[in-house]
Amino acid sequence: MHTSRFARTRSWVLALAVTFTVAATVPALYAQTPPAPPTPPAAPGGVVERGINVALQGLPIQRVEVLGNSRTETKLILDQVRAQAGQAYDRRQVDVDVRAIAALDLFLTVRAEVIPTPDNKVVVRYLVEERPIVTAVEITGNRRLKDEDIRDMLLTRVGQGIDQFSINTDIKAIEDQYRKDGYGQVSVEVDQEALKTGVVRYKITEGPRSRIRKVNFEGNTAIKTDALKWKISTKRYFWFFQKGLVNEDTLAADLQVIREQYQKKGYLDARANYVLDYSADKNDVTVRFIVNEGPRYKIRNLNITGNEVFSTGELLDEFNLRSGDWAQRDRVELMQKKIEDKYGANGYIYRVVETRSAYTDEPGVVDLNIAITEGKPYTVGRVIVRGNPNIQDRVIRRQVRIYPDQTYDLTLVKKSIDRLRAVRVFGDVKITPIGDAPESRDALVEVQEGQTGRFLIGAGVSTNAGLVGQISLEQNNFDITNPPRTWDEFTSGQSFKGAGQFFRILLEPGTEFQRYRVTFEEPYLFDSPYSFGNDFYYFTRARESWDERRIGDVITLGRRFGDIWSASVAFRAEQVEIRNPEDTNQNGITDANYFLDGVGPFNDTAQEILDQTGSHFLTSIKPAIARDTTDSRIFPTTGSRFSFSWEQYGLLGGDLEFSKLVFKYDYFTWVAEDIFERKTVLSFRNEVGLIPFGESQFYERFYAGGIGSIRGFEFRGVSPRSGPLNDPVGGDFSWVSTIELNFPIWENILRGVVFTDFGTVEDDITISGIRASVGAGVRLTIPFFGQLPLALDVAVPIAKQDGDQTQLLSFSLGIPF
Repeated sequence: MHTSRFARTRSWVLALAVTFTVAATVPALYAQTPPAPPTPPAAPGGVVERGINVALQGLPIQRVEVLGNSRTETKLILDQVRAQAGQAYDRRQVDVDVRAIAALDLFLTVRAEVIPTPDNKVVVRYLVEERPIVTAVEITGNRRLKDEDIRDMLLTRVGQGIDQFSINTDIKAIEDQYRKDGYGQVSVEVDQEALKTGVVRYKITEGPRSRIRKVNFEGNTAIKTDALKWKISTKRYFWFFQKGLVNEDTLAADLQVIREQYQKKGYLDARANYVLDYSADKNDVTVRFIVNEGPRYKIRNLNITGNEVFSTGELLDEFNLRSGDWAQRDRVELMQKKIEDKYGANGYIYRVVETRSAYTDEPGVVDLNIAITEGKPYTVGRVIVRGNPNIQDRVIRRQVRIYPDQTYDLTLVKKSIDRLRAVRVFGDVKITPIGDAPESRDALVEVQEGQTGRFLIGAGVSTNAGLVGQISLEQNNFDITNPPRTWDEFTSGQSFKGAGQFFRILLEPGTEFQRYRVTFEEPYLFDSPYSFGNDFYYFTRARESWDERRIGDVITLGRRFGDIWSASVAFRAEQVEIRNPEDTNQNGITDANYFLDGVGPFNDTAQEILDQTGSHFLTSIKPAIARDTTDSRIFPTTGSRFSFSWEQYGLLGGDLEFSKLVFKYDYFTWVAEDIFERKTVLSFRNEVGLIPFGESQFYERFYAGGIGSIRGFEFRGVSPRSGPLNDPVGGDFSWVSTIELNFPIWENILRGVVFTDFGTVEDDITISGIRASVGAGVRLTIPFFGQLPLALDVAVPIAKQDGDQTQLLSFSLGIPF
């Protein structure tokens, strides 16, 4: 009896002792005030509490159960569990299972119970408590943002479990968007009572939309306020061009810009902060940047360590910075880059150059320490090309300037990248050294194919050409030797592609101007430095006193001499027809001979125009040379362009025999750069034209005025004139110069320009009267279209001559659709 009673008592005690719980509890759901900013839970599912009886460790598992789930499938939960029937029970494994189930983020709590069975086994039971379900998401108080725009920001969705972390993230996303739109006083909260019923209701208090009316600086003496305003991105409100909205991210970036501007002048300790002063109604705000300049530092000692390949003297010769100079950050960075380039040009591709300013015991004095880790030099192994499924390897390799077994020159790597980007078929380009050979590294050239083909339908209007429609089909990766083998190849765009040639069909019907042309260019004829181009065109234009029609073809052969110089010769054959000379007589008679013979009233059109009415056949040969050191063909920021051509008419026959010379020189330099690496560019453009020999006609002479020439004057409004109506008849000498400052306004889409144009067109090589104008304008760039669809300039002539036709507004607008 005693033994039996003891056994029963022990069984009850054991049953009580072996029941245990492992719990994972998420943070309380209905908090009164959401934390700001939101922080994620400590771990998926919350903190795990462990309390498992070790006495059951190792017993076989009889079965695994899940309890408490009504919406969540049992299979989904069991898929997270590694404890299986028949296995030995392991408390650590069950603990891991609890965490895995909690990581589903579907439950408020997750628990595990391990229950012994009479046959000395255990049942592992996972108990879950499901989150309340979101039954509705409501948005109230919003006027500026639409409901659908806000919903696109939200993590919280109907049918999901209510999750405070997601709600807090939603609140921050809504507030951030409002602040970007100028609502600095916005607040968002969740209706806690509605939340208890499953309704997530975001209550938005927008507040006023504040616009920056003033940007002031305090404490700056070394740098003028205007210079700092030019550098920062925070701008006061200015109609269409500047939104003038308060953006904390932009303000923080501006503080860094201000510090950098001071460090460039040697103020290494410069600091800045900002204060927002709101008006009483919160609609206007003044941004005050408060600057603490600190002392200006000089360099006491300039120390270079780690250099063995180049002596300290050789490295010092690379830059103009010495002891006693101001510790200007931009000069130090330039010095560092020159040292890196010197090593990189000699194959030291893993070189590291670090510069540090060390404060000394003397006030306003630092030591500049340059630590060099040289590494070892490498040669080029293989050149590997990847990422070009639709572009032939040779199109890429001919732009790469590093070759196997040569020094792995990083300056040539950069030049190769620039050349590849200049080709109109690539997006991103990278060249990376790879491999582990002891003396060489392979060059991995990775390209991202851009959009090489375009089909555009659009319309445009300009002061030069009137209203013009446009249908354009062009391919920058054309291959004339790859015709389609099937209809599918043609319709899918896989044919006529791959060789990097250029092909375009352009149709431009218009009111005053029409042009139709087919252009083909092969930049590397037979994979050589020679190029070939053919341009067939049909052109009509309503001139001031006559109509002009041209049909012709130009064949061009060219050759490159390195990366800078090139030469070409163009062969031109053209039929020109002069029609419909203007008749201002009262009898409606338009026959030119009628007036010339004195039968009828005098025709007001200039005599030399009447003399050339009819068809004329022209031929010419035009050799040319060019030099281009700019960094971009589309938007150059540095470098120059030079070209000279001599076009000789009549060598291949035709109605005219004369010579036409054209000299062009453009220079570009950037004068400022903002935090988004957008540059302000100053450019000087010059063009001189001369007809020194032979007798030219008005339809082949020089004219000026309009976009691309002297703005402030009409298209061809600058010209020698003839006849009772002062018809423009062109000149044998022209000179046009432009000085222009191009600066960013909004992102990479809108830029502004200020400019002055000046020059003249004369009968011969004399300057009897200069024309000049000053003005400003905007440039709108839409990257998708790869061109400049909008140019708007306002120019005022400040010097003109009798008979010149002026024009205040010049514009060119294209609207693709």
